[in-house]
Amino acid sequence: MKTWPEGADTGAGHRDRKEGPMKATSHNEGLSLWYRFGWRVRYILVNVFGPAQLADHDPSTELRQERQAKVEQARRSRS
Repeated sequence: MKTWPEGADTGAGHRDRKEGPMKATSHNEGLSLWYRFGWRVRYILVNVFGPAQLADHDPSTELRQERQAKVEQARRSRS
């Protein structure tokens, strides 16, 4: 299999990327597949069937903050 010649266009995604593909970070970093699946299901259910979004209590925002805290905790435990 031939590699791309130097300077060849490899697609729009590569031109817009500011960092190399192997250095890209993910929002799923450190989270298991089952946690991500369960979180996505909970997030969808809260948005479709959940309680109303009040000014001081937004369930979907709380879920996103919980997930961000878990990602940060996983990053800290790995380094």
